[in-house]
Amino acid sequence: IIALSVFLAFYIYQDQKHANMVTAARAITSDIDRAQTIIDEIRKLQGADYNQRQILIHDSWLKNRHLFGRKINSKDFELFNKFFDTCKDIDESKMKLQKMLEQNFIAKIDYVQKHVLQVRSKDTKAIIAARAKDLEIIAMEPYVWVPFLPKDAMLLAANSVKYLSDLDAYNYLKAFSQSTTLRWYLTHLF
Repeated sequence: IIALSVFLAFYIYQDQKHANMVTAARAITSDIDRAQTIIDEIRKLQGADYNQRQILIHDSWLKNRHLFGRKINSKDFELFNKFFDTCKDIDESKMKLQKMLEQNFIAKIDYVQKHVLQVRSKDTKAIIAARAKDLEIIAMEPYVWVPFLPKDAMLLAANSVKYLSDLDAYNYLKAFSQSTTLRWYLTHLF
């Protein structure tokens, strides 16, 4: 009875460990597929804008890489690390871009409001005409200027990243994520 209990406890532990690894592999491959799709979009558009989708919603690699340290060779492991670091850099550049655009938009709103207030406070026709001309020029501009530094950083990072779907380690994770456990077979057969 003791041997059976020990065996059963060991089996349950191994089964749970395997189930956790399957879940982690699914999350990692899902993140990789999503990231590669968004990076393709950035490459096609030759850059990204503030509407760009976030690449890493959950950094499953950072949370679960310890599970696959012995299963993936060191070269592929380092490529995975670099890929996910690059994705984080692209997301940070996007956040910088959004922040800069927001600041530019607020500055333009302040500028326009000051001109409108000046137009209302002056009553000479020449000043009103000059201010109206300024407002026309402002209205014809794009609503804000787009900072190129974050956009260029995003494009440079997207062009430098190597796709992981070509690696044996990715194929291993993909196959592993589709595996099932003995417990699954037992619960579905009986």
